[in-house]
Amino acid sequence: MNEYPQESFVFYRSFREAIAVMTPEDQLATFLAICDYALYGVEPKLSGMPLVAFIVAKPSIDANASKREGGKKGGRPKKETYGFENENHRFPKAESTETGTEAETGTGTKTGTEAGTIPPVGGGRSPRFSPPSVDEVRAYCRERGNRVDPERFVDFYASKGWKVGKNPMADWKACVRTWERRDRDNGNGGGNETPFEYDPGDMTGSL
Repeated sequence: MNEYPQESFVFYRSFREAIAVMTPEDQLATFLAICDYALYGVEPKLSGMPLVAFIVAKPSIDANASKREGGKKGGRPKKETYGFENENHRFPKAESTETGTEAETGTGTKTGTEAGTIPPVGGGRSPRFSPPSVDEVRAYCRERGNRVDPERFVDFYASKGWKVGKNPMADWKACVRTWERRDRDNGNGGGNETPFEYDPGDMTGSL
């Protein structure tokens, strides 16, 4: 319940505009009625235009009085939380199961992009190139059913520092497929011709 008398209240511009169209007698009656109700809680006895103006102003006066009363009790009432302690309750962040670049497995070997075994996601850097062994090249050639000499392939690019033209090699399997197409186009049955080096920047290749 509001305590009276109050020391002040909010007199809105809309109150003034409503009173402005009245006769001087009605203006005074309406003004005093609003003051008496807001400061002392006295219900006025009005009629005509003053009564209409007071009915319009009364909800705003009551709302401000409720806010003032709530402030004395420590602020506005708390909202219903429906069983949660805090309306901004957040669930704890789940532990990530992803392996970072510095994480170590139980065997002591590093995993992730540092080891070059997991491709980057979202436009990151490409995995570091690792030169293949003769056995790896042989297994890939056997998988594709070509007749590329794996030892000749490895020796050729090892002597060039695993570069294709002037650029570091990015995909040795692509180079194997290039040799494969070269041999097929040239009708080379044994893959014993001088190796053909494919340079993406030079479509003619070089001998």
